[in-house]
Amino acid sequence: MTSNFSKILKRIVSDSYENYKYDPEFDSLLQKEHLHFEHFPAGTMLIQCQNPIYCICILVDGLCCTEKYNIQGRLLISENISPVEFFGLFEAVHPLPLYQHEVSVRCITSCTCLKIPVNHYLKELNTSIDALQISLQILSKFVYRILLQNDGLILNNARCNILLKLLECSDGKAFPYLLPMKKEELAQTLNISLRTLYRKLDAMYEEGLISTRKGKILITQEQYGKITAALQKELQNGTADDS
Repeated sequence: MTSNFSKILKRIVSDSYENYKYDPEFDSLLQKEHLHFEHFPAGTMLIQCQNPIYCICILVDGLCCTEKYNIQGRLLISENISPVEFFGLFEAVHPLPLYQHEVSVRCITSCTCLKIPVNHYLKELNTSIDALQISLQILSKFVYRILLQNDGLILNNARCNILLKLLECSDGKAFPYLLPMKKEELAQTLNISLRTLYRKLDAMYEEGLISTRKGKILITQEQYGKITAALQKELQNGTADDS
C-alpha cells in the first residue's frame, strides 16, 4: 500500500506545482503528514552553508541559486536551480555523518518549498519502497548533474546544457509536456544569454526536437526520445559548440 508520504513525493516529482497547489485531495495528504508549503520572497536565504540540517527542503516553484564560498568568503561556485530540487537530501543520507548544509541557497525569484523534517523523511525511507525509489532517482539526477558540470565540454556547450535541462524537466511527466518556465528563466537557470538560448532553440525547432505552444516549449514523447538521442550523440562526439 502506498503511503501518504509517497503519494506526496510522487505528485511533486511528476507534476507542476500549478496543477496541485489548489488540489483539495493533495492538501489533505499534506495535512495528514503535518506538512505545508512555505512561500519566500526573492532574495530570501533559504539555506545557509554550514548550518545544521533540520529539514529536507523541496523546491516546487520559483528559481534559486546555490552558492559555495571559500574560507575567505569568496564565491567559488554559483548555480541556478529550478524545480524540482531536494535540498539537504544528499547530506541527510550520506554514509558519513554530514550534519550541515554544504552550500547556501538563495531565492532569485519568489519561491515555494515543502520542508520535511529529516527524521520524518528518513523514517519514510526505511518503511516505504516508493519513497526510497523516488529519492534514489532524485539523487541519481543530482550526481549526474554534478558529473556533467565538472566536464569541461558541457560547461562550454550551451546546446548540451539546454538538452540536459529539457530532459530533467520532462522526465517522469505526462506527455505532451509544456515547460512551465519562461525562456528568460530558462536562460538564467543555464547561465547563458537569452540571445544564445533563442538561437539554440530555433535550431532544435528545425530539427524537430521540440515544439511550441503559446510561446512555451512543448515536448512530446517522441521528441523526448529524440532529445535523449541528440544529447548522447553530442557527448559521444565530444565537440563543443561555439555558443
